[in-house]
Amino acid sequence: MKAWLLQRLGKLGMTPETEDVEETANDEPLKVLLVDDTPTNLQVLTQTLKGLGHKLLVANNGADALAVARRLHPELVLLDVMMPEMDGFETCRQMKADPALEGMAVIFCSALDDVASKVKGFELGAVDFVTKPYQAEEVIARVSTHLAVQQLATSLRQQNQRLARELAVARETQDEASRRLKSTLLGQSSAIKLVRSAIDEHAKSDEPVLIY
Repeated sequence: MKAWLLQRLGKLGMTPETEDVEETANDEPLKVLLVDDTPTNLQVLTQTLKGLGHKLLVANNGADALAVARRLHPELVLLDVMMPEMDGFETCRQMKADPALEGMAVIFCSALDDVASKVKGFELGAVDFVTKPYQAEEVIARVSTHLAVQQLATSLRQQNQRLARELAVARETQDEASRRLKSTLLGQSSAIKLVRSAIDEHAKSDEPVLIY
């Protein structure tokens, strides 16, 4: 698990137990996709988030955002709502309809502050809303929190997958042991198979039988 994530979870009052607590050299930075049709807004977001150590990707419309997401699979998308041609709601809908992208966290960014817009965003699968004009502290807090949640979920999913594999191996070993215990004689040679067949045949009778 990433060191920055452990620090963030600590601030949130969560201290998950894990053996992988050190950030390794191969630990790639998380990817955050910034989508806005206004260059000034992209610049503000980039300046706000560049100090967090994440890899920042940019797109200025919905179609480009989908193309970048499908190619690079960011963990988090900051998505403007009001964009020409394809707005943020439709962009999010298409992202969530793609099995390869549905796990991404989407935060909508909009000057709209009405309840209906927020409800629609959440119904489409967004995890949060950021209201424009951007406040640096709010953007950083929301991005860091949702990235932490994303990574914690990924870590738990990987642990569950590992436990499922270990359980499958344990069950297979148990089944094999059970099969051996149920078998009168071990082995797969022709002679042993013949002996087992004879035992099965004579077991139908109550008469004592000597097999040699």
